[in-house]
Amino acid sequence: MRTIADVCSGAGVGITGYVDAGHDVALGIDIVDQPHYPFRFYRDDGLAWLKRVQLGRVNMIHTSFPCTGFTGANHLAVAQGKGWSEQEDLLTPGIAVLRERFSGKVPWVVENVERAKRFMQPQDGEQLLMLCGSMFPPYKMQRHRLFLISGFTVPQPKCDHSRFEIDPDSGKPRPWGVYYAPADSIPSGGRTALNAAHAHEVMGLDPARNLPWGAIKLGFQPAYTEHIGRSIT
Repeated sequence: MRTIADVCSGAGVGITGYVDAGHDVALGIDIVDQPHYPFRFYRDDGLAWLKRVQLGRVNMIHTSFPCTGFTGANHLAVAQGKGWSEQEDLLTPGIAVLRERFSGKVPWVVENVERAKRFMQPQDGEQLLMLCGSMFPPYKMQRHRLFLISGFTVPQPKCDHSRFEIDPDSGKPRPWGVYYAPADSIPSGGRTALNAAHAHEVMGLDPARNLPWGAIKLGFQPAYTEHIGRSIT
């Protein structure tokens, strides 16, 4: 069993999968208060915390450095002179700190979106894993996520987008999403969950958590960390 620090935790939407896999989440760290976080929470700058912490009983690190700048919708804002720029990248310095301070000492995981791939190229002893909702029940939400892993290896499942629910209008498999607003649909593209309760269902979240839409849309499925957690020694 590993005792995990969850850095840049957000609301901890996906972190509970480690617990389902038999591990312990010691605490979450985020720069803003997270009233919905399910474990002990400590407000701090995640990158600064990584630079100074002495781990003690913590013997694994999971990080989810802010990914807003890498999402597809942000590129239009940048092109219009607004929004994120690479000068605000926290992923690159975060990975550098993990490699310098913790590689070979404790396992660590960095989660981010697919557009961050060029920032997450693995070095010796590391693995870049891609997980998709089509790999795990309830097979309703796609949400590809990358995981840069150090200190252990994890099986890479295959995507099978034919598993998604059949759209009654098109007759084809079509995943649900949890993005900007509920109950939205683009006929030739995606559709968003109807409300927060439906979002819990499509992401495989415990409904008792009762998370608001704004917290869910930034997270990922707990099935992902459960899959990773089952490979940790």
